[in-house]
Amino acid sequence: MLKAFSYAVVGALALASVPASAAVTFDFSSGSGSAYSYDYSSSDVNLKVTAGQYKNGSITPWEWVQQNHHSGYWDYAQVTRSGDGLGVSLGKNDNGWIDGNGTDDVLVFNFSEAVRIVSVVFGNADNSDDFRLFGEDNALMGEFGLSGSHHNRSTFTFDGGWVTDQLAFGAISQNDTFRILSMNVEFIDPVASIPGGGLVAGIPEPSTWLMVILGFGASIGFARRRGANRNTMA
Repeated sequence: MLKAFSYAVVGALALASVPASAAVTFDFSSGSGSAYSYDYSSSDVNLKVTAGQYKNGSITPWEWVQQNHHSGYWDYAQVTRSGDGLGVSLGKNDNGWIDGNGTDDVLVFNFSEAVRIVSVVFGNADNSDDFRLFGEDNALMGEFGLSGSHHNRSTFTFDGGWVTDQLAFGAISQNDTFRILSMNVEFIDPVASIPGGGLVAGIPEPSTWLMVILGFGASIGFARRRGANRNTMA
């Protein structure tokens, strides 16, 4: 009985140590104008969005400048905002979308800590648009196509989620024009702070507690049957 109870306790502690997660939606549909970066925050995680360009196999960040000798002005990579979401401007006459017209625009998302990327909604998009996806350290993860566009909106879902603290979206050709309208992520809470500065594992969800209770019940039932069998044999 004691041995079975010990197994149940160990199982309960293992389940209780499963990190808790919280869903967070970042909505980029408000605001207008442009800036070198924009900051967004939730109660769990912070996000900084910057712009750049994809050139010669790497992303050049917003600090990049290029003097236009013909017109005499400087080009800065900036993040643009509109009702269709966030875009990129790389020059005075840029339309502000993420596109590959002249330069391959890139929009970079840096989270304060690792999150699970669930889905991204593209604005000003259609089914003919393709995009590049970059991960940590601006590593190219692949090229993908949008589908299921409805009212210039297209949702791209990450099967099983993708855990990272940085990702970026870039255009491939001049025919690709889109913005990033919103992003759904899950904040992964490996530990939760408690008064006094201690740390405790994330609080399990109700389904986890149900599994713990069933485990206790099964262990106790097994122990009772084993005891009954011993009495019968005696």
